[in-house]
Amino acid sequence: MATGGDLRTTGQVAKLLGSSRQQVVNQCERGELAFAKVGKHRRIARDQVETLLQPKQELTRDQLKSLWLHQAVAGNLVTDPDEVAGTVSARSGSNG
Repeated sequence: MATGGDLRTTGQVAKLLGSSRQQVVNQCERGELAFAKVGKHRRIARDQVETLLQPKQELTRDQLKSLWLHQAVAGNLVTDPDEVAGTVSARSGSNG
């Protein structure tokens, strides 16, 4: 797996990932995070943590389009919530 200097405790990994120690333990138990047992303690290789910290796969074209649409709608809502609410009310009233 890795040498002693490259191994991290579940607490150290949790701090690096910004999660709880229990969440790291759960990831280990579900097989999402490779670990080694040292006595009764789990140790996670540094490269495993670095893999989790790397940016995920890029979004697909459809995902980017959907994200853009949501940002546009949310931006209008934040800028002028009364206008957006009025538009929604008018549209839902004409459909009913």
